[in-house]
Amino acid sequence: MNEATAALETLIINRIPGEHIVVAVMGGDGSLAGILDSLLKSELVERNVKTLVFTPLPFGTGNDISRCLGWGGVEGPWAKNLESLC
Repeated sequence: MNEATAALETLIINRIPGEHIVVAVMGGDGSLAGILDSLLKSELVERNVKTLVFTPLPFGTGNDISRCLGWGGVEGPWAKNLESLC
């Protein structure tokens, strides 16, 4: 189990019932695919996937996933103040 999976499992265990958890992945298509693949190998994550909201923050070279979702392929104005996302 990697750090991202362990952190997400901790959030799932401690979440308030009915609360959703946002999983934001900064990177490109490979980063997003790698994180999702790793997370979904966890039985706890798989059982609670309906409580998770996944979103890419496009910082890769292609960003095809973000483009296909209609979000564009480059970082937006939010990238100027990343601390506001945390």
